[in-house]
Amino acid sequence: MNYQITEKPNIQFPIRISHDLHMRFTQVAKDTRINKSTLLRIAMDRLVTQIQSKGISAVLNEVSE
Repeated sequence: MNYQITEKPNIQFPIRISHDLHMRFTQVAKDTRINKSTLLRIAMDRLVTQIQSKGISAVLNEVSE
């Protein structure tokens, strides 16, 4: 995945997360000095790639373990 600026604008959409996840996410952003938008793009790209290659059931089973 290319994380550079492209000719097409990035799309924004609202997302609701738990307070705990927000605190963890904020701490990771501080620790890595990577902004939250970039971290979220990386995480979403990896998750969608896993779903496409392994299937949703396999990915959800990995998450719940």
